[in-house]
Amino acid sequence: MPARADKIDDLLDRFVKDQHVRTKASSYRCALRRFHKALGEDLNGLNQTVLRKWLRTQLRDVPIHWVVHRAQLVTRYLDWLVEEKIIPVNPFAELRQKYECGSTAGIVRALLSANPAKALEALRPPPRYGSHLGPVMHDHILRMRSLGFRYGHESEFLRFDRFLQARKGAAGETLSKLIREYATIVPAPALKLRRLHLGNIVARALTRNGVPTSSVMPDRLLIRDVARKRCRPFIYRHEQIELLLKMAQNYPGRRQPLRPATLFTMLVVAYCAGLRLAEIVGLELRDVDLEEGTIEVRDTSFLNRAGCRFRPAPWPHCGIISSPVVRWEHRRNHRHRFSSTKKAVIAMSLLALYSET
Repeated sequence: MPARADKIDDLLDRFVKDQHVRTKASSYRCALRRFHKALGEDLNGLNQTVLRKWLRTQLRDVPIHWVVHRAQLVTRYLDWLVEEKIIPVNPFAELRQKYECGSTAGIVRALLSANPAKALEALRPPPRYGSHLGPVMHDHILRMRSLGFRYGHESEFLRFDRFLQARKGAAGETLSKLIREYATIVPAPALKLRRLHLGNIVARALTRNGVPTSSVMPDRLLIRDVARKRCRPFIYRHEQIELLLKMAQNYPGRRQPLRPATLFTMLVVAYCAGLRLAEIVGLELRDVDLEEGTIEVRDTSFLNRAGCRFRPAPWPHCGIISSPVVRWEHRRNHRHRFSSTKKAVIAMSLLALYSET
């Protein structure tokens, strides 16, 4: 239904409230009011021509990066209007879906170009695995996933596939020549070595399919250069960990009173349980079982779920606790119990002990 002028302010207030905007609420309302003023009362008439006219009007007053920023705000607002069933479709979302482009900035720059149709068509990515080696790489990825590996670095194969599609005469060249040419594009030695390793994976896949292909041997100097520039891990001492925890407890959070406790808990779980940052952020209340004394970690790199059983202990002694029972649960719900030397203690018990002292 058309959005009347007297209801625009109400729509903007609801949108800002749903987006949980605090510091930029007034600037959001101002930018969206200008958008409504330029388009009129009826939002159902939105299309590519109207959006291009509005973008060109904005380009007269501000630089293009500000136009892109306002368009990104407008597309979030239009998505919200679609969810609220106020307008049928979001034109920006239609263009992203039509041209398979996930970037609103690319869509905006294409609409502002001299030939929008040609610029939008240039945003369309090449077909997935459309090169002469594409089916081999796709079959290899499906094979590894069927064996239980997540194999989340498919983007590297797709990047190599796009390189093969863009290179003229790639089908008539050897894999060794193509992969070395592909590796010389990047300047970093670690990326060069990674691309050479990708070529070896493709070579083994070709050999497995009945096409004998020799592997690409990296240069020894390249391997030494990568090893020399590799970052060494920094091991914190117990005194440094205690200092970090004290700083987390005293971290200023005038508007966010739970920030010190949140930082403290994240540091304790990371140090005592050995969890990664993504695993800590992904924890939910249902993952913590205080009665059993376990924390369930979901979506790990190789296994579907892992849980660690901890023993509460005072902080000065938690660093020497060893051999906690670690329970790994595979995707087929087969549980295996084994001992580990990882130092661990339940974070909730540490919080209780710290509150008592």
